[in-house]
Amino acid sequence: PCPAGFFEQDQAYQLELVTNNLDLSHCYCSTLGATEQWNINQCHDHLVTTGKATATSYGAGFIVVFMNTAFTWLMDHAGAFEKHQSLDHMETSNMVRVFLLKFINTGCLVLLYGQKWLQNLVGISFDDATDFNVEWYATGGTSLMIVMFMNAFA
Repeated sequence: PCPAGFFEQDQAYQLELVTNNLDLSHCYCSTLGATEQWNINQCHDHLVTTGKATATSYGAGFIVVFMNTAFTWLMDHAGAFEKHQSLDHMETSNMVRVFLLKFINTGCLVLLYGQKWLQNLVGISFDDATDFNVEWYATGGTSLMIVMFMNAFA
């Protein structure tokens, strides 16, 4: 967290605090634009880290949408090989399986990444994934919205 009264200080004092303690770089750098962050040495790492996190979030969203599309295609083709009594039965069977696969892939996986036991099992850690707090909406919530938006057009 940022120190109390950090944002009430002038920009030169904020930069001095960040220079003395790089753990506060997110406090100062998040208020600047990308070009300004790139030009300030104390913010360069913050910009690169934020860019990687954003790219990973979008990449994960594209993977989820790709898998959902693949599930739909696979279930449609698998349903054609089953011996259903009617086209309605085949479509119902496909719809149930696609729904369950998409539900697990889209909803459960995005929510599961915030579970501490799963983070320990995989060997990763997110400092802000303890609950549905403000930080969750900046990470998990954003990922979920990306997936939902891309699924609408997939």
